[in-house]
Amino acid sequence: MKGFRHRIPGNSASEGQHYVPPVDVVETEDSVILTADMPGVADDSVEVLLVRDQLRISGKAVFAAPPEGFRPLAVEFTPRVATRTFQVHEHLDTEGAEASLINGVLSVRLQKKRPAEMTKIEVNAE
Repeated sequence: MKGFRHRIPGNSASEGQHYVPPVDVVETEDSVILTADMPGVADDSVEVLLVRDQLRISGKAVFAAPPEGFRPLAVEFTPRVATRTFQVHEHLDTEGAEASLINGVLSVRLQKKRPAEMTKIEVNAE
């Protein structure tokens, strides 16, 4: 199946710890669907960017401070940034891409381009 090729992001200490979200890519008759597991990522921080033949998904998870009157004894949650980049093959239509985030699962759907139909070109002779 052709559709996406993965690239691993670099780290940036200013954004928090980077992690590569696990992704499934499935194909239907008319589309390719990418599903990324991004638990804890805030809805308003999720970005899906399509630039030329690159699809980049990202989002930031920030965990709330403990409520007033509570003193943390152990803290393992740290801010983290989920980032993953894919190369999108030319047989996918990036114009009609759709994305949704439900319960920390990001889904991106790209329609397949329809094959070019045969067109007969009239030849003028003089």
